[in-house]
Amino acid sequence: MEELLLTIVKEANGSKQQNLKQAAQIAHDKLLRQHGIHRDPSYELRSVCFTALQMALDTKRPKFITYGLNGLHRIIRDERFFFGLEPEDDSLWLPAQLLRATSGISTVGNEDTVVNVLRLFLSMACSPTCTLNGRLLIEVLSKCGECWENGSRAVKAASLAAGSQCLRAFCTFLKDEAEEILRTGPAGIINIGMAAAVYNEVIPVMQWLCSRLIEPSTGSPKRTDSQGSLYLMECILTLVTALPPDVHSNPHFTAFLWQKFCPTLAATLGSPGRVNIDKKFTYKDAIHLIESEHRGFFTRPGLDGPQARCIYLTSIQLLRIAGAQGTLRPMLEALFHRMLLLPIPTNRAEPLRCVREIFKSPERLIDLSVILYPDKSQGQSCSDDMALFRLIIDAMEECATTFQHGSSSVDNSMNSSVECIVALLESLQTLCSGQFDESIISERVTDAINNRYYQIREADYTGPLTYQSMARLPAPYRDAVAELRQSGFETSSESEVDQEQQIDPEAGSLGSAVKTGT
Repeated sequence: MEELLLTIVKEANGSKQQNLKQAAQIAHDKLLRQHGIHRDPSYELRSVCFTALQMALDTKRPKFITYGLNGLHRIIRDERFFFGLEPEDDSLWLPAQLLRATSGISTVGNEDTVVNVLRLFLSMACSPTCTLNGRLLIEVLSKCGECWENGSRAVKAASLAAGSQCLRAFCTFLKDEAEEILRTGPAGIINIGMAAAVYNEVIPVMQWLCSRLIEPSTGSPKRTDSQGSLYLMECILTLVTALPPDVHSNPHFTAFLWQKFCPTLAATLGSPGRVNIDKKFTYKDAIHLIESEHRGFFTRPGLDGPQARCIYLTSIQLLRIAGAQGTLRPMLEALFHRMLLLPIPTNRAEPLRCVREIFKSPERLIDLSVILYPDKSQGQSCSDDMALFRLIIDAMEECATTFQHGSSSVDNSMNSSVECIVALLESLQTLCSGQFDESIISERVTDAINNRYYQIREADYTGPLTYQSMARLPAPYRDAVAELRQSGFETSSESEVDQEQQIDPEAGSLGSAVKTGT
C-alpha cells in the first residue's frame, strides 16, 4: 500500500493535483507510523487512505483511476485495516467508507470502471472481516441496483454477483451471531426463540426489496427489466435461500412473511390487466384473489420467464423456512395456489418444473409432509399436513385431464407433471430404503411423527378428499373398495375397532393392502 501511495505522490505533478499529492503523502506517513501496539484505530487508517484514493478516482484520469481502484482492493486485503473491533458508528465501517469513496464513479460511465467498482463490493463481501448491518446492506444493494438498471450485460452480471454475495455474507453473520448466543448464553435461559431475535435485521432489508418491487413505475403501466425487477427478484431469492430454517422462531419475521412478503409475491405474479400492483395491495386482497372461482383472471403469466421462475424458487425456499409451522401453512397454500391452480394448464409447465425440485429432494419432501409445530388455535392435534400435497396433485390432474381432451398446447405441462411424479417416487424410494443422511429425518421429525401417529393405520390420510364418495378413486380401486364394503368391511378406524373380532382374516388383510395402496 505504501508503494502505491508513493507512486501517486510522484505522478501527481500538475497544479490541479496538489491536494491529491498532499493527501497521498499524509496517508503514506500515517501507515509508516504503525508499529507494535502503537496503532491508530483501523477505521482511522482506512479513512486517511480512502481520502487519497477517492481524490485519485475523482480526477477522471485513467491512470489515477487505476491507482485508486488498486488501492481500494489492497485495503480490503490488508489485515492492518481490520485490527480490533469496529466502532459503534456504522458510518465508519468499511462498507460505508467504500460507498463514499466510490460515490463519484458514475453508474453510466466507463463499463470497465463500473465493473471494477462492483468487484470491490464483491471482494468486500467475500472478506471474513467484513461487517454489515441492514442499513448498509440496503445502501449497497441500491448502488448495485442503479448499476444494473443503467449497465450493459457485463455490468448486470457484476451487479447481481456483488449484491447476492453481500446478502449471503449478511445472513451468515446473523447465523453465526445466533449460534454464538446459544453457545455462550446461560443454559436453560436462552432458547432458540431468543437467539432468533437477531434476524429482526432481515426484516427492513426484505421490506425495502418488496417496496421497490411493487412500487408503481413512472410512465409505464408495468415494470420492465430495465427498472430492475429481475435484479430485485434475484436478490429476494438469494436472501431467502441464505436464511437458516430456525428463522421461523422469530415471531416478527413470520408475521412479516404472511402480512407483507407473500402477498407481495402473489401480487407480482398477478395478471397486469386485472390486478393493480401497488402498495395498497394487502393480504386480504391476495386471499380474495386466491379464493375466487373465476380462474380466467389469470389467463396468461403476468411476468416473463426469468422473473416468474425467481418467484417460484422463492416459494420453495419459503417451504423450507416456514413449512414446519402449522400457522404458516395457509400462507404457503395461498401462494402455491396462485402458482399452480390459477394459471390455465398450458401455463403450468414452469411452476411444475420448480415443484419437481421439491419432489426430487427428500429434505424438501419432508418439509412438505411434516408439520413440527401444529396450529394450536385450530383446536386439533395437527394442522392439515396434506393440503399442499393435494394442491400440487390437483394441478397435475388438471393438466392430465386437459391433455386427454386433445389439447396439444398442454404437452409441456403434462411432461412436467410426469417428471414430478417420477421425482416423487425416487425420493420416496430413497426414504423407504433408509439410504440417506440422518440429517434428512432429524430426531425432532421422527419424534413428531411417532407421537402423532401411534399406529400405522392412524397415518392413513383422512381429509376432505378421501374416498367416501369414491368419485375421485380410480376404477380398479373403486371396484375393490365396493366389494370390501359389501362384505362388511368399514374404512373408518371406529368401525375397525368395533368389528375387529367379526371381520374375516383374509378380508381384513386385503382391506389393509388396499387401504395402504390408496
